[in-house]
Amino acid sequence: MIVAASGGPTEIALGLALAVAAWSDVRYRKIPNVLSGGIAVAGLVQAAAVDGPSGLVLALAGGLVGAALLYLQFSRGLMGAGDLKLLAAI
Repeated sequence: MIVAASGGPTEIALGLALAVAAWSDVRYRKIPNVLSGGIAVAGLVQAAAVDGPSGLVLALAGGLVGAALLYLQFSRGLMGAGDLKLLAAI
């Protein structure tokens, strides 16, 4: 497995996107779907580019696990769907 150096363009872009998501969540109590979707697509593309089909499968599995971790809280109204989608995207 190839691991990119810390602080590369990918990590910086993710950090900026997460900062925007945090700002939006605090300011408007909403995380835009386009932001979560963009993070998810970029992550899947990178996983496939770095590790091939197995990387893509593992990235999709990670997204499902992330969504599952917050589903109980979401279903009880303790957090919004934006939080669940953002964790799945990350």
